[in-house]
Amino acid sequence: MKKLFITVGFLLAACNLIAQKKENPGDTLIKHSDLSEVIVSVNKWEQKLNEVPNKITKINKAEILRNNPQTSADLLNQTGTVFIQKSQLGGGSPMIRGFATNRVLLVVDGVRMNNAIYRSGNLQNIISIDALSTQTAEVIFGPGSLIYGSDAIGGVMDFHTLNARFSKDKKISLNGSAVARYSTANNEKTFHADINAGWKKLSLLSSFSYSKFGDLKMGKHGGQDSYLRPEYVERIAGIDSIVKNDNPRIQRFSGYDQINFLQKVRYAPTENFDIQYSFIYAGTGNAPRYDRLIQYRNGKLRFAEWYYGPMLWRMHNLQLLHSKKNV
Repeated sequence: MKKLFITVGFLLAACNLIAQKKENPGDTLIKHSDLSEVIVSVNKWEQKLNEVPNKITKINKAEILRNNPQTSADLLNQTGTVFIQKSQLGGGSPMIRGFATNRVLLVVDGVRMNNAIYRSGNLQNIISIDALSTQTAEVIFGPGSLIYGSDAIGGVMDFHTLNARFSKDKKISLNGSAVARYSTANNEKTFHADINAGWKKLSLLSSFSYSKFGDLKMGKHGGQDSYLRPEYVERIAGIDSIVKNDNPRIQRFSGYDQINFLQKVRYAPTENFDIQYSFIYAGTGNAPRYDRLIQYRNGKLRFAEWYYGPMLWRMHNLQLLHSKKNV
């Protein structure tokens, strides 16, 4: 019986070989292979995600558009893996594994936005990054001290802005996008537009965003009456006066505005060299700190206004990339 099984097995194998030889050589065999997702924030070069020992969360452009975050702080918060401390609408201080501020590193296009000598209190500078101009974001959960230094002991948040893309042929390639958004919870009005012009060796990218946030309206069923705004201080005839709030759920004087601009120029003189210059500008108006505005002392509101002053961020970034094909 065993000899019979072995004989049948050899016959089937022989038939299979004969059938393969009779195949039309002109037939095309289509193979599908899935590309593993790569990350660059851990060791500064591309690696497969499943080959990196650190726990990493990667946010791609499709997720950003689907989640539609108002700020970059909200972008991280929507992952469910980064805690965001907010004392006001115009803020957001990321916390990773209990570390924050000068113990977590914020990187934009390979450039640090903070370091170990920054204050240990909450920092709101992450909102300067335009969420709608972000291509991808990577969060490393764990010490990144080996690559980034001791200021990354808690983790690293690595943001990559929109890429300037070349044309695939000799013709100019033009593409872009636009977003308009209105939110009822905080009366937010946002407009964003970006455009990319690409040639064979040269590409130009421009991106612009503007957001105006009104007073935040809190929900009815939160059970946090301590955050209600029954009254506020307004200056009338040169005198600070207590004014009754018609709707205590509206957090008066919590809104702010923000503008972001991104410009990139990319040039590739040869296949091995890639030169890119980028300019980033971000500016916010006065961002009121709401928890201070509802503080009382001796039965009266303690502050008429309390805000972080305008925050301006300008960055020039020149990068030269030399790559060589492996033989």
